[in-house]
Amino acid sequence: MLQTLSNFKDGEVVLLQDICRKVAIHLMVNQLLGVSSQSEVNEMSQFFSDFVDGCLSVPINLPGFTYHKAMKARKEIICKINKTIEKRLQNKAASDESMLV
Repeated sequence: MLQTLSNFKDGEVVLLQDICRKVAIHLMVNQLLGVSSQSEVNEMSQFFSDFVDGCLSVPINLPGFTYHKAMKARKEIICKINKTIEKRLQNKAASDESMLV
């Protein structure tokens, strides 16, 4: 949160909605996925933004339409979440095995 606030310049006009969205996505990605690198947070933020924009558009799932881009972003979000779950399960299994030995 401090990192987001430190990016603003004195006297700069900011949109509170954009700030809240960035902070919420950063917290969500950090807490749910354990991701803290700024590049990964930005990537997930872009996927989430594309998904939200597409959900508010006409549902035409053809290339070039916003809805299609949203469905691609949804797949990427789900893929990243599944990879994180698999990684955590593997780490848990490995730590359980090491405790047995």
